[in-house]
Amino acid sequence: MAYRPKVAFVYRPSCRFLTGKHHDNNYYRFFIEHLPTVERVDYQLVPVEGVLVASDVAGADVVIVPWLADWAIPDVSVLYDMPCVRAIMAPDLHDMTSKWQASVERLGASLVFERGAPRLATPNIPDGVAYRQVWLGLHDVPEVPDWADRYFLPIVLSGAMGHPAYAMRRACDTHVATQHISGFYGNEFPILLKQYRAGIAACSSVAVQKYIELPNCGMLTFMEVTPENGFESLGFEDGETCVAMTDQNWHSRFDEYVATPNDPRWQKIADAGRKYTQGRYAMPVQADILFDAIEELL
Repeated sequence: MAYRPKVAFVYRPSCRFLTGKHHDNNYYRFFIEHLPTVERVDYQLVPVEGVLVASDVAGADVVIVPWLADWAIPDVSVLYDMPCVRAIMAPDLHDMTSKWQASVERLGASLVFERGAPRLATPNIPDGVAYRQVWLGLHDVPEVPDWADRYFLPIVLSGAMGHPAYAMRRACDTHVATQHISGFYGNEFPILLKQYRAGIAACSSVAVQKYIELPNCGMLTFMEVTPENGFESLGFEDGETCVAMTDQNWHSRFDEYVATPNDPRWQKIADAGRKYTQGRYAMPVQADILFDAIEELL
């Protein structure tokens, strides 16, 4: 039997994103629920609230720490002198500060992974540290209602609105065909999405989880494209697997959809987007990307 690398995931059990109770459960589904089921590695959860000691990760080939932030991990200074590969799940691009980069170097990390586009993330990664783009926690949505049984309107808008990177969301909210819907979180989110034909994924600074969650639920997904959000790294194609939009044309793209409710291309794009998303972003696929990168370092 092939050797199974021992991988330890070190985290604070009080970290809000890893309790299973936060509205953003992507990280919980990936690290706590899915990765322990992956047979190619010996994956162990190491929940520690205070100070990590060597015996907590004895024999580990690889230690994964999330975010490298005090609110997410215990004191991991014991790792500085341990002979193991250190892998870090990075924060969003705007949080990869010089202070964070210094912490990556101090830990002696060999790998950083996150959902950000490589061309945008790698300038923020210290020299000599590998980077992989890994998307976490896509819901398993084996079935969706027939297209004819879903609401043509509204075009669904969801999520926070106040951040400067959400200017497109605020603009879209002014269109007569859209509606901002809230109150559905975690595992309830796909239940909401599956009721509608079309939805909006918008963030100017980074492609967020909605870019894969909406097409995963069979929605025709209007996706904001900016030079800063790394849309091109996702692999979606305008008019084939999504409807791309910018701050210059979003209104006309909505108008076109509203004016042609029976155009079969909308369902064709939605179906192709769902097939593409499930093939590329399913958790087993993303787990393999992560563990392939780890094994290259062993």
